[in-house]
Amino acid sequence: MNLVLMTSTKPENHINKTPSTVTTLAGVLKEGTSVTDPVILIQAAALPSCNYAQIPKFNRFYFVRDIVNVKKDLWEVHLHVDVLFTYKNAILNAPCIITKTASYDFNLYLPDPNFKCQQNTIIGMDVFPYGIDINNPYYYLTFFG
Repeated sequence: MNLVLMTSTKPENHINKTPSTVTTLAGVLKEGTSVTDPVILIQAAALPSCNYAQIPKFNRFYFVRDIVNVKKDLWEVHLHVDVLFTYKNAILNAPCIITKTASYDFNLYLPDPNFKCQQNTIIGMDVFPYGIDINNPYYYLTFFG
């Protein structure tokens, strides 16, 4: 399987990364590893400096977590999947409601602890159509909202 080693200067939580390819090497997936945290064995004299990788066969991008020299000319490259960049198109094209905005167009139906709405008191009075019995008075208090 091919492993594309790259470098990226963007932070891990940035979705619009622009990784640059350093080299492509052939490697073997170590037994007992997962697709999300694979360990790839590479036979090479030395590995270039890199902090990002892609495994085209898995169609995923990865952060390089560790590079371990097992023995002469044998390296273990420990990776962890970059979910944001791997599924970038699906994330950016997903229909969703954004609860925070940079403008003042707030959606008052969404709960937001940092934006307080003011509720003005509205007092209303209705006339009873049949009058009020003075001997048996009842009071009705109704709250809305």
